[in-house]
Amino acid sequence: MIFMQETNTISSLDAFSATVQRQKIAEIGGKQYKIGPKHSASYVNSLSGRQEVQRREPEAIAAAVMAMWGDTPTVEEPREEQL
Repeated sequence: MIFMQETNTISSLDAFSATVQRQKIAEIGGKQYKIGPKHSASYVNSLSGRQEVQRREPEAIAAAVMAMWGDTPTVEEPREEQL
């Protein structure tokens, strides 16, 4: 029997940004095998970055990131003239 799962790991986290890596894993006959490359998602500690973390990541990952980031964003959103 084959069981598929995805692992989510915080690979980098500081007051300004976070990077989360995802890896698909298949368990076949009691052994685990990595399927494909790791995928990374990076977020900045801005209002929109905080929303993205909470929307895209599992609750435990989002909670760990928000615990490190605290209550106040440390990165400003780009202004329209900067885009």
